[in-house]
Amino acid sequence: MTKIQSFFFTISLCFAVLFVSSAAEATLGIIDNLPEKPGRVGRLLQAVLINIDGRRAEVVATQRELVALPAVNPESGGIGEDEKARWIENWLHRQGLPPAERVDSPDERVPAKVRPSLIIRWPGSSGRTLWIVGHLDVLPPAPEALWAESPWVLRVDGDKLYGRGTQDNNQSIATGLIMLQALAQERATPHLGLGLLFVAGGKSVFSDTQSINHVLTARPDLFKPDDLIVVNDQGSDEGGLTEQTAQGVLQLKVTVQGKQAHATQPHQGVNAVQAGAGLIQNISRLHAALPKASSPFVPDVPIYSVTHVEAGSGVHDQIPGSFTFYLDCRFPPHYTADELQAAVRAVADEAESGDGVVIHLERILVIPDMPHTIATAPTAHFLHQAIMDELKVKPQTEMSAATIAAELRSHKLPVTVWFLCDSNESAAEEHASITSHIQSARIFTRMLFYSDEPYAK
Repeated sequence: MTKIQSFFFTISLCFAVLFVSSAAEATLGIIDNLPEKPGRVGRLLQAVLINIDGRRAEVVATQRELVALPAVNPESGGIGEDEKARWIENWLHRQGLPPAERVDSPDERVPAKVRPSLIIRWPGSSGRTLWIVGHLDVLPPAPEALWAESPWVLRVDGDKLYGRGTQDNNQSIATGLIMLQALAQERATPHLGLGLLFVAGGKSVFSDTQSINHVLTARPDLFKPDDLIVVNDQGSDEGGLTEQTAQGVLQLKVTVQGKQAHATQPHQGVNAVQAGAGLIQNISRLHAALPKASSPFVPDVPIYSVTHVEAGSGVHDQIPGSFTFYLDCRFPPHYTADELQAAVRAVADEAESGDGVVIHLERILVIPDMPHTIATAPTAHFLHQAIMDELKVKPQTEMSAATIAAELRSHKLPVTVWFLCDSNESAAEEHASITSHIQSARIFTRMLFYSDEPYAK
C-alpha cells in the first residue's frame, strides 16, 4: 500500500468510526428524553429519518392490507370502517406498540352497528402533541370496469400503488404507522408527542353523530390549546400547498314541477326537463353576476356545480312532469350561503314565469364560512419549515374544499391542511406513491423534533 493509499484509508476509517458511533448511540436509544444540546437532538432526528427511509416495504405491506378492507361509508352503501379499525388495532398489538383508544358512534346502517374512530399516541418530552388527522372511510370504487384490476387488490407498479383508498386516506394511515415503527425502534422521545387520529365518516363533514364532531363530544379534552394539528387530506403533488381556510358549502335539491303529457300532445303538458335544462344553464352563469369583493382567496367567486339528476317518468313517449337535480355551491368567505341561495331563487323565479313550472329549493347541507388559521400559527410555521427542509420548495397557502379541518376550526382549534399527493382520489385507478409516504413521514418527524424556536441546522 502506498503512502497516499494509506492516508486515504486512515481518513476513511476515522469517518466510518464516527458515523457508526453516532448511529449506534441513536439506534440503541441511549437518550430516552431530548437533551438540551442541539447536536444530539439532530443525531436522533437523523436516526429516525434514516429508519423511515428503510420502510418502503412496510408501506406496500400496510397498503395491501388496508386496500383489501373496503371501508366504504354507509351513506354510499358501504359496510363502514369497523374491519379496518380492527386491523389497525391488531397491527399495533403485533408491533408491541401502545394500543389505540377507540371511540365508537352508533350506526344501525352498518353490520357492526358502530362507526369507529381511533386515537393512537406516542409520548413526547414537552407534553404537547403533533396531531395527524385522517379518516378511515373510502369512496366507492366508481364503475369497476374502469379499473385495470380489482380496486380492492393492491397493484404495485414501480413507485405507484393502485387501489381504492391508497391515497384517500390510506396514505395518511400508513404514513402514521411507519412513523410509530421508527420512533419505537429508535426508542426516541421527540419534543412533541405524536398523535394519530383516524376518524369514521371523514367523507361526511359536519355530521353530529359521526366523524370528528363525535370524537370531540366524547373526548372534549383531546386537543390542547398549544397542540399542533395537521389534517392530512388535501394538497398537491409537489407538497408546497397548505390550507388555512376552507370554502363554504351550500348543497340544494332543486325540483322542477311541470305537467306530464303524451309526446304526441306536448301542448297539453309542461316539459319539466326542458325547463330544468334552461335553469341549469342560467345557474352556471351566476358567478359572473354576483357582486365581487377584493379577496386573497383562489377561487374568489362561488362555484355552482350540478352533481346529480333525477328526471322523467321512465316512459320514453311521455313528456316529463318532474325534474330534480342537486346543486353543489362552493364559496369564499366574503359570500354567504343565503346570498348564493337567493341568487338561485331569483333565476328560478324567472324560469317559473317564463316556462310555466313550479320550482322548489331544499337545503341539503350548509357549511358556513369557518374561522381562518392564521399563516403564522405554530402549526403552519413548523409545517412550512419542515416542507422547506425536506422538499426544498417554498410553501404557499390556499383555500381548499371543506374537510374535517372546518369542523375543528369551528371549535376554535388552529388547523393546517396538507397532503403530498396528485389528487386522483375520486377517480378510477386511484393511486399513491411509496415516495410520498416516506416524504410525508419525514416531514412530520421533523415537526416532532422542532422546538418552539425555528429549527437550526
